[in-house]
Amino acid sequence: MGRASKYFLDKEKKIPLRRYCLYNGLNYPNVIYTLRQIIDNKLEEYEKVSLAVKIEEEKMEGQLPPAIEDYIVNTCKNNNIDETIVRKYMARNKGKEIPINQLATEAVRYALDHKYFSGWIAVDDICEDMGYDKAKVNKNIDRKIAKHPDLSKKYIIDQCLSEYDILYGDRFMIDGKCVEEACKREHINPMYLVSQYRRKYKDLNNVDPKKLYELFKAIVSNKKPKFFEPTLDDMPLSYICEMHNYNRELIEAFMYEATITEPCLTDEEKIIRAVKKYEYVMENHVILEDFAFKGLKETDNISMKVYYTKLLNLDDKCVKSINAIGFDYYQTVALIWFFGNKVYEKSRKRFISDDLQRSIFSTITCLDAGVRSHRELDLNLAYRLYKCEVLKDNNRILASQISFYDKIIDKVSAKYGIPVGYDTSRCEHRVKCYELLKEAMDNCFSRNKDVFITYITNYVIEGYENYLKSFKKSLSKKNKNKNKKEQ
Repeated sequence: MGRASKYFLDKEKKIPLRRYCLYNGLNYPNVIYTLRQIIDNKLEEYEKVSLAVKIEEEKMEGQLPPAIEDYIVNTCKNNNIDETIVRKYMARNKGKEIPINQLATEAVRYALDHKYFSGWIAVDDICEDMGYDKAKVNKNIDRKIAKHPDLSKKYIIDQCLSEYDILYGDRFMIDGKCVEEACKREHINPMYLVSQYRRKYKDLNNVDPKKLYELFKAIVSNKKPKFFEPTLDDMPLSYICEMHNYNRELIEAFMYEATITEPCLTDEEKIIRAVKKYEYVMENHVILEDFAFKGLKETDNISMKVYYTKLLNLDDKCVKSINAIGFDYYQTVALIWFFGNKVYEKSRKRFISDDLQRSIFSTITCLDAGVRSHRELDLNLAYRLYKCEVLKDNNRILASQISFYDKIIDKVSAKYGIPVGYDTSRCEHRVKCYELLKEAMDNCFSRNKDVFITYITNYVIEGYENYLKSFKKSLSKKNKNKNKKEQ
């Protein structure tokens, strides 16, 4: 909970004195001392507070010795420090019984040791003084700076402090609960309430508790079923995603997967499973679409096939039209995934243009009928057709890549000084490359041409190099045995 303030600067806005002092580099105890010296019954309490603040601000306008001034200017310039942070720190602590040069060094260290500042005060100090959770505030700042690089750091920091004060502060209690607890009790995302207040009143720096309460009640009274959502530790899913910068749509997709595979799981268990899977995908830089296509290929569950198709974001109309021609579900999805050349602007759903569909179907028909040779297929088209499994004999695609095999064989054999002639031994080497190409194509699920061409080529080269090393050793051994026999 935030610490309640006894004194306020403004009669209407009720700006807490403690916060004002923290944000503006004033020594709070000094201001209170000055305030108590003001004896004027004609002044209202907030007017006395304002007068005390003005007096203390005037006291802070002091001059530093030239040597100290040079030290501050040069040190701040060399370390990219805001001079004002150092000067305000010294002003707040000028009552300390230490030499001024030591105070200047302490002030510089203060500026270097803290990551974020608001009003020239370290956010950590503000949190400590106001009773905020430092880790939670700093994490929120980190997340929002990463998410909104276009916004100023100062604005983000001030907004995060204000958000925390709204969610947990004593000034904004709702029915005896802090705002976050009150929202969770009503299954409302607390950040939804904050964002609605910001949208309506444009400012979070001087939030009116009464207006916030009225907005809360309005949201509760107008709440629709969509506001009721799964929770983890009484925290709504949308709030979890907001706090940790998760993609909510993807989290919900992973929850759906958990529902299909293990229907007995509770909502909390589904969220935990979904979050773990999401973090694995993000931490390992897994391309979601490749992950989804791999899942589609490996599952026999119809519901899971639909789920993975949803992740691929394919156009339903295109799926139905190609499926109606006679292709099975996997072939249909694979064709759109690997050959899809168009994307709808609004929905971003992928589909294949009519002209390209006709070209693909003609190629498939000609290859199966023998009208067109499989050897005409380059590695790009060969890979796509192989993954779609639309030809009568998929292995003929691999067998047709003779020129690809020969390039690999000539390149690697020259590197290791092992000539491979165009005789029976060449056939053995081609068979090895064939096996490696099959493994590479089976293991790859990317639709990105640069990615899969690079992966497949490197995979075959590396595998063939290992094969050639073994081949060289066996060849050397045969030659030794032959020489022994001759001797």
